[in-house]
Amino acid sequence: MPLRRLDLRRRLLAAVLTTTAASPAVLAGCAGSGSSTGDTDPATLAPAGSIVYGDLTVNPSGGQRDNAQAVFSRLLNTPDPGTKIADTLDKALKQSAKGVSYGKDIKPWLGRRVGFAVTGTASGGGKPLALFLDSTDDGTARSFIERTNSGPNRDYRGVTYRISGTAVVGIVHHVVVDAPEAIFKQVVDTASGGPALAADPAFQRGRTASSSRGQALVNISVNLAPLLNSPALAQSSVQLDAVRRAIDPSQPITFSVDALPNALALEVTAKPSPQAASTNAPPATSLLRALPAQSWLALAVPHVGQSIARALGRLPPQVQPRLTAGLDSIRRKTGLDLQRDVLPALGDTAVFASGTQLAGLAAGSPNPGDVAFGLVSQPTDAAAAKRTIARVGALLRSQGKAAITPAPGGFAARSKANAGGPGILVEQRGERVAVGIGQRTEDSLLNGTQGPTLGSSPAFNAAQATLGAGLSPSFFLSFAPVLALAQVSSTQSPSYQRAQPYLRKLDYLVLGSGRRDGLAVSRLVLGIVK
Repeated sequence: MPLRRLDLRRRLLAAVLTTTAASPAVLAGCAGSGSSTGDTDPATLAPAGSIVYGDLTVNPSGGQRDNAQAVFSRLLNTPDPGTKIADTLDKALKQSAKGVSYGKDIKPWLGRRVGFAVTGTASGGGKPLALFLDSTDDGTARSFIERTNSGPNRDYRGVTYRISGTAVVGIVHHVVVDAPEAIFKQVVDTASGGPALAADPAFQRGRTASSSRGQALVNISVNLAPLLNSPALAQSSVQLDAVRRAIDPSQPITFSVDALPNALALEVTAKPSPQAASTNAPPATSLLRALPAQSWLALAVPHVGQSIARALGRLPPQVQPRLTAGLDSIRRKTGLDLQRDVLPALGDTAVFASGTQLAGLAAGSPNPGDVAFGLVSQPTDAAAAKRTIARVGALLRSQGKAAITPAPGGFAARSKANAGGPGILVEQRGERVAVGIGQRTEDSLLNGTQGPTLGSSPAFNAAQATLGAGLSPSFFLSFAPVLALAQVSSTQSPSYQRAQPYLRKLDYLVLGSGRRDGLAVSRLVLGIVK
């Protein structure tokens, strides 16, 4: 019984995506008669102007293959993740596609890359999606197509393809192409010398700007211009305006995922708009590196107050009167002026969490292993920060629910209803303001010199190195302390117990950003325990 057309498309894509995510090296095929190298770049067949394009390296080689195999073996807790996932895929295929086996029917002809393109609007009711699967053996691939699609054959410019409903499948330049008929013909035209996405300068620039130069395990390019002008998104004018202020739509946004030694990296590149380029603020990396060395969570954000003020100023005109009324009400009740006092008190700002012991979560605890949370900021206006701290202390005192103790440059507060609970310390010293919950870390936060800092931590520096040259970190998370906290916290759920062997494979998560070749680059790296 022939495989239903919809099932072929959906299951083929699911098989390739899932297997690639688990272990790309498992998809290595064996070339047969009428074979090719199986390494055609799908972007050379995707029509120019495609809205979204992506490709996956399903059969990597060399160092990329070794990195992928090592990383996914650890993540999936098996020495042979490819076989494990292939078996799972075969079971899924057999349930909806009787008689089809990934290992026997797809793997023998599947080449190095798989790709897809969203081209726009398709005629005939089909969706504007084309799938590309490199073929190492066109004869075997053609036999699979004929066995799983029962429609008639047609010919276009010397290329034979098979009809099934509103979609067709055929082989173009050693690539199996699955698409609505109108788009399939566009692909054939492209292969015959028509404009291809691969030749588009903006597309090429996005590829070459990435660390992998377009050779990552996964590459995705999104052309924003058609999306921003889509009538379907016309109701989202506020969100679209925010995108236009941040990104120049003349350059696609590119995403790539690659395997590194002991890590997976996600990278995003985009061309900043002229407005974003002129107001670009470098990451508050120096503040991040000055946090306590034992911080297992660290996040730094530049110019927090200014960013909030700009966001409030861009709210729709119809919202501004209500915003002004609300801020006036808060000022009358609390004495806090958001625009004059609070926002100028927030310049570059970093937050952290440290410690793995919950029992000593109390201000002033001497145990360095106790859990602590904190915030440190470099105010753009020191006088505004001083006024804000004084008014917050006075407000808490007037409410009568917290015991307030004066401290140099600020105050300490503890709930009267829970005297043994955690306290809060707020203090200003020199150019810094610190807010701490838990152990006393204000000296290192305010001075930036007392005690070891995150910048001296080997674990943090090793994670930062994976970002590459020119990118500065703004976020860091170490998984081991988080799992230690989970061990001593409330009763763990069965789902957590099942996930624990996999979670223990995670080492760190680090995020950084910067500029490369005139494009804004953000890179997120997930470290894997060796």
